[in-house]
Amino acid sequence: MAADKIGSHTKNSLGFRGEEPPKNFEKHLIIITVGGSATESFLINDGKTWPALLGEKAKESFKHVWLNNAGGDGLSTYGHTILMENYIRKIKPKVVLFI
Repeated sequence: MAADKIGSHTKNSLGFRGEEPPKNFEKHLIIITVGGSATESFLINDGKTWPALLGEKAKESFKHVWLNNAGGDGLSTYGHTILMENYIRKIKPKVVLFI
């Protein structure tokens, strides 16, 4: 996918790309994507990244799903480990996708 000429790249209160966490968190299928630049998709507009598109597709099959993009440009496996231990583990997602 080509970079957008004028883009929007926002982060939520967790520091991830995607919607804010739902109020009734425990009733949702929580999915977090973890990866480097291909996952963060820094130059691609919000809503057009592959995690955002996957989240929209998941909503067609699951009643309550919340998918967030925890990708970070330049993150290594070591960075992924710290991200998991210090942040994602506390969220307690049902699924973590490592790309």
